[in-house]
Order: sequence, then structure tokens, then C-alpha cells
Amino acid sequence: MPGTPLPCRLLAAMLALLAGMDAAWAIQVTITPAAPVFSPSGPYAIGRDTPVGGQALATAYSNISATEFSGTCAITQTFQVIGSELVSLSGNYATGVPGISVNFHVVDGGSRTRLTGPGSISIPRLLDGPGELPGIEATLVVTGPVGAGTLDNGSLPTLLASTSAEGVGCLLLPQMQTITPVVTEGGVSLVGCEVTTPSINVTLPTISTRALHSSGSTAGDTTFDIGLACQPGTTVHVALTDNAHPANRSELLGLLASSTAGGVKLRLYRDDNPALPMSFGPDSPEPGVDGQWTVGPSGSTSGIRLTVQYYRDGSEGDPLRPGTVVGQATFTLSYY
Repeated sequence: MPGTPLPCRLLAAMLALLAGMDAAWAIQVTITPAAPVFSPSGPYAIGRDTPVGGQALATAYSNISATEFSGTCAITQTFQVIGSELVSLSGNYATGVPGISVNFHVVDGGSRTRLTGPGSISIPRLLDGPGELPGIEATLVVTGPVGAGTLDNGSLPTLLASTSAEGVGCLLLPQMQTITPVVTEGGVSLVGCEVTTPSINVTLPTISTRALHSSGSTAGDTTFDIGLACQPGTTVHVALTDNAHPANRSELLGLLASSTAGGVKLRLYRDDNPALPMSFGPDSPEPGVDGQWTVGPSGSTSGIRLTVQYYRDGSEGDPLRPGTVVGQATFTLSYY
């Protein structure tokens, strides 16, 4: 019958129109960049004694946006980290270099949500038109004793991101995207200092007992230097320990048994400033131990200048008597 094919052509036209409408209103979710680069780029110099979680080496950020729609859409982002999560530190993922891991945060304005495994996390967001969605921040961080090596992009964790939407005109075609943080210079090295004067003998001048006429009097100030050859990239710290009395936490160095003088001790100060006496602490490189103080950046540190002096100590009622004064202290360097 003439004209019979017409309904088929009309149906095909209607399907084409509907297909065109779907494509026109499909929400586009864009991740920029999908392969964010860690900054600073490295190589990374790390102090030997850097505390766990105490140093963020670099960060990488990806913005996420939704476009190509109008009206109000309820959008849900779902994220899942693909990597080996550290058993002892949830939310940190191995990189292949001991002591260095990556963690991920969903960043929404001032809010940051740590991603942990093994499951996924969903973040809802209501948009009244095209706009920004919560982004992703990846951070390289120290999470244990660091071993020298190279961060290989093939060994870094990645992040799977999927998005769904609800609402009139909120068609979102199924999509799974991957965020792959990368390093451009991934060398990792441990830095510190070589002590060029490991053993120092300091001879104070012979003085008269009259120079120490009252409690708290000082005399015989003698300056010496601890020589260092340091690599740049960390901060140098030092602590002194009273070798004869390891539990001593005062500012006075006790005397060895070989001393014959009485009523006198030794005191050390730094930076040529008697107002900065040194307190004694434990023989430990741990950050923040008693008596530890900051020398300065390793790149500009070539030594530690100290001064030792006689100190009249009347706190124990010990009368001043002439003789030899011998004390011994050790120093412990820390890098973090």
C-alpha cells in the first residue's frame, strides 16, 4: 500500500531525536589533571630522625567539575584507593620505598576527608547547575624509618573515581575514572652530618679560688668547636649528656671521680652567649628529648660552637677547695 514506510521513518526520526536529547543533556565529569604531579618534584632529602608523620614531602591535587547540565542535580562521587594499605597506619599506602607512603584526602572547601581501605567512600553534593565538585589531594609523607631508594610511578597507589546523579535532566552516563599521582624526580636519600671532631679535649686555664668568690661565680671561659660536614636538606639538632651522671638534667656538668677540687662544677653555653646555658639530657637521637636544641639548617651548618666555664656551686654546701676539675660530656646529633 503506498505510504506504508512512513511510520517507520517517523519512528526512526523520533528515536534519533531522543538519542540527540540524551547526548545533549548528559553530565560531563572532568578531572583536571587526571595525573597530578607531586610538588615539589624531588629528589627528596630526609633527615635520619624525622618522626613518623612529621614531614610531608610533596602534594598533588586534582580538581573535579561537572558540566553540560541545567537544573538541580544530586551528584554522588565514589572513591576507592588501589594500593597496599599499611597495616599499622590506616589511610597510608605503600610506595615501594621504605618509610614513604601516600595518603589521599577528599577536599571540599575547608573540609578534608581521609580515604581508607579496603572499601570505598561516597561524597554527596547538590549542584544547581554546572560547578566544582570536591577534589582530591594526594600527599607523600614519612611514615616510618626511611630507606634510600627511588619512587617509581608504577609502584604508587592510584584512585578510582565514579560519579552518579539524580534529578530531572541529570543524565550521567556510566563512567569510571582513574587519578594517578606521579613523581618526576623520585630519588630518596637520607641526609645528616659527619662529625669531623669526634673526640674533643678542652683545657681550661688554671685559676685562683679567689675568682670563684661566691656561689654562682664563673671564670675561665674557654671556647671550642664541634666540627661537622653536613649534607643539605634537613635541620640539625644536638643534645649533651653528662657522661658521669646520665640522669643529670641540670645546667651543670658533674665532675668525674678523678677530680680533686671541690665546690665547683662546669657549665657550658652556646653561641658565645652566657645567657644560653646548656641543659643536659639523655643520650638519644629521638626528636624533642630533654636538653635538645636546634643548631640550624644542615646546608649552612659547619660546626657547633660551645664555651665551657668553671661554676662555683654552693647548692650542696660543698666548700670550695683547690684541685683538678675533670668533667666529661657526650653529644648526640639528630636530623629532622
